[in-house]
Amino acid sequence: MSSYVGNVTIGSNTYPVGSTLYGTCATAAVTPAKVVLLPSFDQLLKGVTIHVKFTNTNTATSPTLDVNSTGAKQIMRYGSTPASSTIGTSWSAGAIISFTYDGTYWVMNDITTTDHV
Repeated sequence: MSSYVGNVTIGSNTYPVGSTLYGTCATAAVTPAKVVLLPSFDQLLKGVTIHVKFTNTNTATSPTLDVNSTGAKQIMRYGSTPASSTIGTSWSAGAIISFTYDGTYWVMNDITTTDHV
């Protein structure tokens, strides 16, 4: 019995269901507009989850994610309110953080231990 359930198409790209979308971000720590490079990602869909490895720590206030030029969206932590400071939306250099797009924001799914104020 196979656990494979099929594919999902996002824009012009097809992914196996359950595949991991992994990208990287080398934006400077102080720059709020974080640019993510994620191969073959070309459309924001509500509910999509991505994993991003950050080269740098985040020290910017009100950070946003722009994944493959799909538009900068503010980061929200745990579905509460948009992040207006770095507390709760900070990460260390080398961290891999999971985000889910809720149709408006990139919701940060992971707990981080580095809070920069």
